[in-house]
Amino acid sequence: LYAAVFVLALSPPWDAKYVVPVSGMVVGNVLTATALGCGAFLTDVAERADVVELALARGATWREAALPSLRSATTAALTPTLNSMAVMGLVMMPGMMTGQMLGGQPPVVAGCYQVMIMYLVCAASCLTTLVL
Repeated sequence: LYAAVFVLALSPPWDAKYVVPVSGMVVGNVLTATALGCGAFLTDVAERADVVELALARGATWREAALPSLRSATTAALTPTLNSMAVMGLVMMPGMMTGQMLGGQPPVVAGCYQVMIMYLVCAASCLTTLVL
């Protein structure tokens, strides 16, 4: 919704031909980050069960006991998104940008849209990973 209202400046902001593709790209990437983060967290907690139990037995809160696992899970979840942002446009031509250029958009406009999508994906991945 942020992209539709402030970045794309659509009127009305719920126009399906823009909201559906942008939402689909963001949600698809967020699902990947969420799955990677949850998997890494559960694996790390299972491997470090004795350390977590010791911390809890010594009076730590569950957040304090789980903090090292949460840090490694956040790193695992956000690494693919940050890696793709690092090579975007240099090594890899994203599908949205390529499709817009083939459709007649100037490369600068297509690049701006791609930057918007990547920032939305990164922000949504960060929020989702930190909330879970």
